[in-house]
Amino acid sequence: MRCIFTMFTEDLQLLKGEVFTTALKSRWISNPNKFKSEIESLWKTMNTGGNFGFDAILKVNGSLFADGIVFNLPKAELDVLLPAAEKDWSQIEPAIFGPLLERTLDSKERSKLGAHYTPPAYVERLVLPVVLETLRQDWLETEIVVYQLEPSAANKKKAVDSINELMQKLRYC
Repeated sequence: MRCIFTMFTEDLQLLKGEVFTTALKSRWISNPNKFKSEIESLWKTMNTGGNFGFDAILKVNGSLFADGIVFNLPKAELDVLLPAAEKDWSQIEPAIFGPLLERTLDSKERSKLGAHYTPPAYVERLVLPVVLETLRQDWLETEIVVYQLEPSAANKKKAVDSINELMQKLRYC
């Protein structure tokens, strides 16, 4: 899971310089003994933020990298990771990581963190009718008021005031 998320952050340019892919190609496949200690160091840096070699690494929130346990991977498994790392992970829908991350946690840890993934369709089922439909209705009412005004300087001010009133409402949603 950490390897997959590292590939994703690399392709989103959150992890600059293809650190993971480059290390796979140039260091780990040819010398698998370096993998464990070096990826451990990278992931510790991703957990806290800071410098990794010459690169500044942003902190990755969410505790995925908090546990420092890393497994030694033999050359054959590193060979399997390389084609995956060379793919463009930036096109992956980020929501896919919710269920994947949730499954990496044991049930007690998941409960303690409140880490329960809610699919976008469930969120939309609530947000669309409660929030967006109400806002659409407000927008339609504002449009009707504005379009019914006869063109004049006084009515232009009324139209602007109506739109500003809607904008104020949107700011506090």
